[in-house]
Amino acid sequence: MTTCPHRRFTGAPCGGAVLPTGYCAVCGRAQDGPGLPALPEDPRELGPRELLALPAREPRPAGERLVRPEAPPRIRMGCSSAHCGITFAPPYTEGPVPIEGFCPACGERYSYRPELAEGDLLRDQYRVMGPIAHGGQGWVYLAEDTHLGDVVAVKGLLNRYEHDGARLADVERRNLVAIRHPRIVQIRDFVARRDGAGQVTGGYIVMDDVGDGTLAKVTEEVRRGESVLDIEHVAAYGCQILEAFVHLHADGERVFVYGDMKPSNVVHHRDGIKVIDLGGMREQGQSLPPAHVTPDYMAPETGTSGVPTVAHDLHTVGVTLRELARWAVTDVPGLGTASFDRVVDRAVRTDPYRRFTDAREMVGQLRGALREIRALRGKSDPPEPSDRFRPSTRLPGARLGTVPDIGHWLDRPRRDRYQPPVAPVLDLGTPTPAEIAACLPVPRPYPGDPQATRFEVSSGYDPGRLLEQEDEKPPSVEIRLHNVRVLLGRNTRDDLRRAQEELDTADSVPGPPAVRRWRLEWHRALLALC
Repeated sequence: MTTCPHRRFTGAPCGGAVLPTGYCAVCGRAQDGPGLPALPEDPRELGPRELLALPAREPRPAGERLVRPEAPPRIRMGCSSAHCGITFAPPYTEGPVPIEGFCPACGERYSYRPELAEGDLLRDQYRVMGPIAHGGQGWVYLAEDTHLGDVVAVKGLLNRYEHDGARLADVERRNLVAIRHPRIVQIRDFVARRDGAGQVTGGYIVMDDVGDGTLAKVTEEVRRGESVLDIEHVAAYGCQILEAFVHLHADGERVFVYGDMKPSNVVHHRDGIKVIDLGGMREQGQSLPPAHVTPDYMAPETGTSGVPTVAHDLHTVGVTLRELARWAVTDVPGLGTASFDRVVDRAVRTDPYRRFTDAREMVGQLRGALREIRALRGKSDPPEPSDRFRPSTRLPGARLGTVPDIGHWLDRPRRDRYQPPVAPVLDLGTPTPAEIAACLPVPRPYPGDPQATRFEVSSGYDPGRLLEQEDEKPPSVEIRLHNVRVLLGRNTRDDLRRAQEELDTADSVPGPPAVRRWRLEWHRALLALC
């Protein structure tokens, strides 16, 4: 039986059997037909040359991105009235739903047809070229800025008769104005829409045009064999998305939750990404208007509460990365992509308290997994400071290859003058387990420990002396762990026993387990090494 000559998306050989029809039973490709693009044999040639680099991708010409306005939107349409709120589906409707008409339950008018047409002029400045796409809450158009001479994106309502249209448009406008970040699409202007009586019924948000190269389109091109997506690219996408989320979640007085992260809401723009469609973004704890989320990506708890949280956002990033990784080349020697998989697995845990604490922690772990993949492939990147450890000032192999002092050579055994000289045995300088433990990096103190500030000033403690726990102050895990390191450095049987007692005492102190557990396990490993 003939074996399929093509490869899988992961880079491994397909290995499927070619059927009598000439097509593979596994990948479905023709035996003599075109397969996926060939990959270099040298692992160092896989992925980008630089850390976090992405291939340059320019937006398609504006004319190629326009869609037919008469095409029905691929969404579930519903009533314009918030009090009615039905979805146009059985038992209310049967067969294809008209793109515009009246609600069968309450008679309220609706229209999901694009409101703007080619040639329309907004506020004597933006000449509409036509619609290019729609999201869950609005149509997106291309327009020419007649004042500046460039192309912009204009977002309007999906249903022009939406009762909450003005409020939805105002929420998104305020969010975009409050958020300024290079990884998030930038707002340029807002044009109010008024009815015949002059009442504001909505508006149009004018934004930078970043093209239509969404990550969903990137994966579709990979599926068709038009390009190659590497696991390093996937990790770089995740790091840049999380950079935007760090800004949303923490960099200001107001904490925002994006809510609807998925591949179709991220655009690969030139050599980076842009997060788009901020219509579902809300301040943390805000329940009205209801946030728009995608069921396949949302966190389990959001389906119950209906209010997205920071933990929900991290879950959506994890699902997005897992979806992208399905189409990526994962050919990595040695450990492979195990660390990347663990980052994703932690982000999508069912229990929100077992996920990452915040986006900053997740991006640090994902960046570390990316650096590991590149190192396994034989690539060399400049060193970076760790968020978890302080650098060690001692080298484990500092004695390797050192020349003994003169005392070593003088302490030679006497010999007969007619016998050849015998050189003393040299110490190879191989580090002992205790020396290795003493030379490893030291975990940074947990900021929430009651004595954490003591370890941040040079006069706060002596690194070589044991510290006492003061009775009138709350118990400190960091003091106990410091004492463990000091006792391990002495390396006597009694000191090792005392180090175990200090470690047991640290483990008995109540506190947040997620941030303490790995520190305790690290010191247990040091003790086992000695």
